[in-house]
Amino acid sequence: GSVLLVTTLIAATIGLASVATLYGGLTAGSKGRETLLPLLMLPVLAPVLIGATRATESAFRTNGIEVGEGWPWLGLLAVFAVLFSVVGAVAFGPLVDE
Repeated sequence: GSVLLVTTLIAATIGLASVATLYGGLTAGSKGRETLLPLLMLPVLAPVLIGATRATESAFRTNGIEVGEGWPWLGLLAVFAVLFSVVGAVAFGPLVDE
């Protein structure tokens, strides 16, 4: 349970940070970026929030959910974190230059 919880926290943090960095760079030069950024990020962050919630639920064994049911959700978080970290690293230079 505790291994699942710690790895969920790390993967969710990386996922949230990578999406925020990518979309922050995307909206940095636009007018109304304070309004635009949350509207763009919410649909993209939904899988991270759902996956982190389900994996944490499983780590704490709430509602009769076993620990084994949380590992697929952690896999989703890991794929999401790696995908957006790579896309963010590749796209960050061109986004900042514009």
